[in-house]
Amino acid sequence: MLNSSPLKKLADLLKEFGPEALRACLTAMIPAFLIGYYYHVEYAVPFLIAAMNASMTDFPGRKTDKLKIAGWGIVSSTVTALVIGLLLPFPFLLIGTVALAAGIFSLFNALGQRIAMVGVTNLFMITFTMGLQPQHPVLFALFVFFGTAFYHCIIFIHFKLDPAWDLKRAIAISYLTTAKLIRTKAKYYNTKYALEQLSQEVTRLNIILAEQHEVIRYLILQENNDLRHEKQYILWTRAYQLMDLCSLTTASNNNFTTARIQLAKRKLLDTVSDMIIIVAEWVENYARSSKDDECAIRQHLERLHTKLDVLENHSHTPPNDIPLIRDLINNTRAIIQILRKPPLKNDSSLINSFFYNKIDYSHFVVSTKHSILDINKHIQSFSPVFAFALRLSFLFLAGGIIGLLLSDMKYTYWIFMTIIVVARPSFSITLKRNMERLTGTLAGVITGCLLSLISQNIYISIVLSGVFLFCFLLFNRRHYLVSVVFITSSVVVAFHLTEPNLVTLATSRVLFSIIGCMLAVIGWFLFPIRMNGHIDLIAQKAHQENNDYFNAVLAYLESPTQNLQLQVRLTRKRAFTSLTKLSETCLQLKREPGLTEDRLKNMIRDETHYNQYHARISNLLINQDNAAYLKKAIKT
Repeated sequence: MLNSSPLKKLADLLKEFGPEALRACLTAMIPAFLIGYYYHVEYAVPFLIAAMNASMTDFPGRKTDKLKIAGWGIVSSTVTALVIGLLLPFPFLLIGTVALAAGIFSLFNALGQRIAMVGVTNLFMITFTMGLQPQHPVLFALFVFFGTAFYHCIIFIHFKLDPAWDLKRAIAISYLTTAKLIRTKAKYYNTKYALEQLSQEVTRLNIILAEQHEVIRYLILQENNDLRHEKQYILWTRAYQLMDLCSLTTASNNNFTTARIQLAKRKLLDTVSDMIIIVAEWVENYARSSKDDECAIRQHLERLHTKLDVLENHSHTPPNDIPLIRDLINNTRAIIQILRKPPLKNDSSLINSFFYNKIDYSHFVVSTKHSILDINKHIQSFSPVFAFALRLSFLFLAGGIIGLLLSDMKYTYWIFMTIIVVARPSFSITLKRNMERLTGTLAGVITGCLLSLISQNIYISIVLSGVFLFCFLLFNRRHYLVSVVFITSSVVVAFHLTEPNLVTLATSRVLFSIIGCMLAVIGWFLFPIRMNGHIDLIAQKAHQENNDYFNAVLAYLESPTQNLQLQVRLTRKRAFTSLTKLSETCLQLKREPGLTEDRLKNMIRDETHYNQYHARISNLLINQDNAAYLKKAIKT
């Protein structure tokens, strides 16, 4: 099918990450090419690396966020490049400094997501500086400064020209992710797909959606908002509708084993699956344009009503099937209502209270305020953040010693680079990254070596490296294995400029990557961060948040005021966030050593229960006009 073909997946990735990846590559590649052509290729590479590193810290944010990250990034990357470059002739001092820096930069996680990524990019700067072995460390650091500063200047200019760009992209991407989730839900009604695999995919998409929703709320709900103009009202309505659409999507969490049996008896599986896919297509179209396409809407409506009529004909036959079919019908009609009729500016809906700043919405936004004192708190409490910092520091120390013994520090950077991308707090992600890293490294080495043999031209090598970097940015957030192939190819092509012996370059890459992977696994056992001890607290919070959501819905159904509607939205947001946190933790725990089978079964049972509980609460709102349904559902 076209919808699941590689070309369709690539097209989706280009829509989701293509603009940002292209902007990053052009911003880094064009000046680097000019530096190499008119000045010296030795300094084009640090400029390119610094600019690409800076692109990894470019999260959607406000003007103050972008200025803050620019300051942190420019200063820390320049100092890192300079210090490491000056210490290259002193291997023992270098190893100690790198190990200490790894722990410090890892502690940046205590300062929030943005500063944490600055720490990661500084670790990359350490590895690249060691790999490139600059003959003139001061000039090398100077071009790192230029590359980082140039990228942040371009980003700030872009922000001034189009302050709503981040928000528009975030909303469009979130709609596309919602469409993917809806398509995955359609597969629940296709018996050729295993329910467990679908459940894992739904969990993954819900986690992504929860993160995307937080970004949108952070961008749009702020006191001094540049987006609070009449011409930006459409963005507010789309963000508002997006949250409702996601809630309706989660409201369809049925017992799919039973659903398949019931619908198969009536030969309705294909009808339901096709109906849900039509909804997904509508959401995809909705994401592509800021204007309503009346022709497309009519086509979607006609196709949906055809499917709904088939279901309606079965909704009054044997009682056992009525709840499932009725829920599917009501859910689809509610989605149609959202996509068909956006809120109007002159009505009295809650969206206008948000837009005109008439209500307190501070509770909807997660605080991003951090201070250096937060690091001290993590150290004193020996939190997972501090434990991981200790682990990373140890791994860099061990990797440096091994690199010194095996290659006199020449290829130690391969070990460090592998540790940076493979080592993760949880065991399951570390193990998964290990397999993907080794497979991707081998494929990338072969690809990079072949291209280096075909073309010996410096400028073609720079262009190829840039193309691979674009592909890396495109795939990195969704398909890590593919991204490893491209980043390895890019590094091999770029480093071939300074290391002419391809065999040595390739074998060292593979060998030292294996060492890095082994160290990452050993590091988890020496400094374990077990999620098993946190799962009960996370589950209790999910239970409490869903109870709050349930009580808010009951209060709203009894007295549908705007204040109670606001409370429903707030508790719904908290419940969904806590559920995704629970699902993510359960997913990581399944491969954690030491987990008993009974514990795993109970954990999966509780996760399923809480998700179905959340779905039933959302269904109360969908069926609020059906008094008999509400009475029975609330009692249940």
